[in-house]
Parts: sequence; structure tokens; C-alpha cells
Amino acid sequence: MSLMKKIIQIVISAGIILVALILILAPKGALEDVAVIISLLLFVAGVRYMVMYFTLARHMVGGRALFYIGLIMLDVSILSGLVLQKSQRLILLYLVGMHAFYGVVQLLRAFEAKKYETSAWRFKLLNALVNLAISVACIFFIRQENTMALIFAAGLIHTAIVRVIAAFRKEEEVVIQ
Repeated sequence: MSLMKKIIQIVISAGIILVALILILAPKGALEDVAVIISLLLFVAGVRYMVMYFTLARHMVGGRALFYIGLIMLDVSILSGLVLQKSQRLILLYLVGMHAFYGVVQLLRAFEAKKYETSAWRFKLLNALVNLAISVACIFFIRQENTMALIFAAGLIHTAIVRVIAAFRKEEEVVIQ
């Protein structure tokens, strides 16, 4: 990773931690803020996929899948922005589903990395377990709004830490002879 990309990752991580600290310091009424954050993150991810498709991936094999993923993420961001503002229960279920899905995906990636004997499998396994633990914590505290905001903030801090670690991780090089 180049120095500029590392700096960008650190700045993004600092912004994520700042948002998490705001949620920790003012947890009352934070579920509406969580809904806005989720909608914005999905919108940014959707736009990112669309830009990637139109700049590079439309000429690649399987590039059309990025277009569809971006389109679906944009639709889900608009839908979640409208629906999540109205129902606190949906926000909580959305958080549970998001962390559980990401935890399972990371767990599968960790097992795959272990199968190929890479050194990063432990980190991926730890990341998966943290996401699954956040999902379980969301289920147990689903009725408490303040606690849910704190759990979401903890998930944001975890994401920021993972991004910083990934920025400074030494990349493996593959040499083909």
C-alpha cells in the first residue's frame, strides 16, 4: 500500500473514531443518528461500486456484477434512509444482521486463509469473532436504546482499528517463476 493510501486510511479511521466518540458521549436519541450513518455508508459504498464499474470494471470479466452490487446498495441506502428513520426496531435488527453477516463472511475467509496456510488467518478469525460478539450483544440489548448506540460505537471503533492495522500490514508478494 502506498504512503498516500495509508494516510487516507488513517484519516478515515480517525473520522470513524470521532463519530463513535460522539455516539458514546451523547447516546440519547442516537438511534436516529445510527440510521443516518448506516444510510450514508451504504450510499457511499454504492457510489463507489458504480464509479468502479464505470471507470474500470465494465471491461473486466464479471464487471457487471459490480454494477448490480452498486445499484442494489444505492437502492438499499435510499430504502434504509426512509424506513430506518421511522422504526427503531428495524435499526436494531439491521445492526444484528449486518454484524452477523459480516462475521460469518470473515469466519469463512479465515478458514480459507488457514487452508492456504497464510499468516493472516488469525487476524481474520479474531475479526470474525468480534463481529459475531457484537451481533450477539445487539440481540441481548435490543430493547435498550442507549446500550445499542454504545454497541454500534464499539463496532465503529473496531472497524477503525482494523483499517489502521490493515494499512500498516506488510503485503505478501507472489513471485511467479
